[in-house]
Amino acid sequence: METHRSCETRGEEKLRCGSGNGGGNLEKFKTLKGTCSARLNIRRSQFISYVSPVSNLEEVRIFLKERVKKDATHNCYAYRILEKGNILEFSTDAGEPRGSAGLPILNVLRKRDLVNVVALVIRYFGGKKLGVRGLIDAYSKVVEMSLKGCQEILMVKMKKYSVFLKYEDMEKKMEKISKCRILDIEYKENGVEITFLAEMQENFPGDFEEVYVPQVE
Repeated sequence: METHRSCETRGEEKLRCGSGNGGGNLEKFKTLKGTCSARLNIRRSQFISYVSPVSNLEEVRIFLKERVKKDATHNCYAYRILEKGNILEFSTDAGEPRGSAGLPILNVLRKRDLVNVVALVIRYFGGKKLGVRGLIDAYSKVVEMSLKGCQEILMVKMKKYSVFLKYEDMEKKMEKISKCRILDIEYKENGVEITFLAEMQENFPGDFEEVYVPQVE
């Protein structure tokens, strides 16, 4: 769906970058409807994964604050979020060998074409080393397991308008507006304030805000 530059951590250095396509022309994207989790035990190491929809970096921070376990050996995570027209990607190995945890988690999100999603994998070391290949497989698999239990939804870009119509103009102007997705109607003394969503190709007088909303079948 979109192109991007790779983002990952180098040791404990945290890097962030935007999508290579500018992101601003992204007409739709897939995300998750809710939070899902899974568990995987490999050679006495326990991997616990959580995947969740997020809208911005603040929601990522809140999610991590609630889910990260301080007593765990590693808390590795990755996210892809749409911010200011760019898809931001981030991953951290959190002490695991470079490229063995954060990037595999991120690659699962990329493979599924998911945006506005964060994935966290908590690991409790079981005493036996898995090697880099084993870690890549484990972190990838447990995230894929958690995604199997999650419902995906398609978010589409629309124009959000808020217009005021005088009562004498309503019959003429409501014919076109009524075909849009009406969000709110507020009746006032001289007319009505109508908030609605229009397709990107539709044009109405006045300012509008570009928003992403779940697609309606």
